[in-house]
Amino acid sequence: MKTFLVLFACFFFLGSMTPHRNGGRSFNPQNIQTFQGEVISIQRFSFANRPASHIQLILRTDKRAYPVEIGPSWYLEAQGVSVYPGDLLTIKGSIVKMNGKEVILTESLQKGGRTLQIRDSQGNPLWNHNPLFTKIRHTS
Repeated sequence: MKTFLVLFACFFFLGSMTPHRNGGRSFNPQNIQTFQGEVISIQRFSFANRPASHIQLILRTDKRAYPVEIGPSWYLEAQGVSVYPGDLLTIKGSIVKMNGKEVILTESLQKGGRTLQIRDSQGNPLWNHNPLFTKIRHTS
């Protein structure tokens, strides 16, 4: 049992030192772009190992429509932010490939005059690093 705990701790520690990965898709801080457009649709989905739903939306810009991964719904709710089809948003994020398609991993989201930071400049999700949000996540 002691060996198992030591191995688990090692894997956990080493995993936290690797660059941010989001389901095998690496956030690229050198590829941050700004996208402005209208929300066409919103989807909620869950990862197999996490009960909280994540929000992904489709943002139509003047060039094309992009899937945009925002983050867990509870994080937006805790910030008092709601997003609906028809909303005009400014998204800063990194384009990554997911199943052969381009997806924007959001660094920040601006709606009206309000900006919500989603990830830090290296792509690490802020909901993983704030004790307040960790508490909210585990109680909701």
